[in-house]
Amino acid sequence: MFSLSDLSLSKSAVEEGADLTVTFSPATEGEFTATLTVSAEGLTDQEVTLTGIATKGWFEVTIGKYGLASLYTDIALEIPWDTYDDLLGVFYGSSYDVDGKELRLKPLSTYVPANTGVVVQGNSGTYRFPIATVTVAPLEENVFSGVLETTSVDELGTGTVLTLGMGSNGYIGFYKYSGSSIRANSIYILMPDNGVKSASALSIVTDDATGIKYLFGPAEEFDDEGWYTIQGLKLNGQPTDKGIYIHNGKTVLVK
Repeated sequence: MFSLSDLSLSKSAVEEGADLTVTFSPATEGEFTATLTVSAEGLTDQEVTLTGIATKGWFEVTIGKYGLASLYTDIALEIPWDTYDDLLGVFYGSSYDVDGKELRLKPLSTYVPANTGVVVQGNSGTYRFPIATVTVAPLEENVFSGVLETTSVDELGTGTVLTLGMGSNGYIGFYKYSGSSIRANSIYILMPDNGVKSASALSIVTDDATGIKYLFGPAEEFDDEGWYTIQGLKLNGQPTDKGIYIHNGKTVLVK
């Protein structure tokens, strides 16, 4: 855990003012203390007490079988595209349409800014997002809010709270939340009650080069016997590669 460059010194080295290098190499996070003894010729042994605090250099995000997870932290994170082939996308909420019941997402390419709610898309598994080592500018727009610790819904403000989930129709989207608290590091949408009936559900869509495409939402173009990627590309038949696909308007996990 702790080590010194030298534990035994000559008397002359001590008299000349020897420098010792401390190396702290923890295997896990936490606070660590150790006492080391330094010996020198003809001198009394000296005990050196060292204390160090280790924190993880990443934040873990776990995606379940339905292919989406929400994320909110107070630190900026790097998106680990080069490490995880199964990580498919990281999106923030650019806008929502109450009448059309659509939530529009836009992708992030490199970093997730601090205090920024996002939806993470990928195959089932746990992904490590490294803590960013550069300054990351905040987003100018984002309809997602988030909590750092488990928080009562009553503390979120007045309005309709929507959270990521699966509805009774089998579609993943943002639905009116009926629970009493939001779990730590999760996101939500607080839709103001302003005299207009608030949507009880928002289907997730995303912008790409071919126009607006539904992600895990009820789109007529996917409501058939065909198989589609989550980006909306129609396949020639049932896929054999593992991943998340759309079939008959619903998400299907291929293992």
